[in-house]
Amino acid sequence: MDDNLRYVSEIEAVDFRYVIENHGQEVWNYIYFLVGKPDIADDITQDTFSKAYRYIASFRGDSSFRTWLIKIARNLASDYRKKSFFRKMILMDIIQDNKTSPSAEEEYLSKEFSDDIWRIVLELPMKLREVLLLDAVHHMTMKEIADTLNISIGTVKSRIYRARAKVAKQLEKEND
Repeated sequence: MDDNLRYVSEIEAVDFRYVIENHGQEVWNYIYFLVGKPDIADDITQDTFSKAYRYIASFRGDSSFRTWLIKIARNLASDYRKKSFFRKMILMDIIQDNKTSPSAEEEYLSKEFSDDIWRIVLELPMKLREVLLLDAVHHMTMKEIADTLNISIGTVKSRIYRARAKVAKQLEKEND
């Protein structure tokens, strides 16, 4: 249905429910990585879909509908981060990996490694964290990332390279 929404100017509530069901979790995950708090991610996700519904007529089809939603989410999360009370908060909620492994030892080691990676990713500067998440978690193309963040494709590539290098360097440093 995403392709069918490329030139949509209005949408029925029933159709928009489909959009929420298909993109809701992805939008929430993205916002969570930007703000670090599940309750705030819930609120911003709801605001994202509310705004998308209100402004569906402004969707021109220059990008995919998914990219348009992520851009709305990013802008709302950015507005939230700019609020003064948010600047004073500590954003170190560790993401728990719910995967299971054949043995308790493997499960523990896998979880520890995953926690280490996500902790390092969450410590990255926002510019690097954001491009890494859009690339690695949301599997957006370089062009979609560039459009979403209003930066050039070269800047996207550079930031992804720097983010991966910082994560690798920090992992290596911690493993020594």
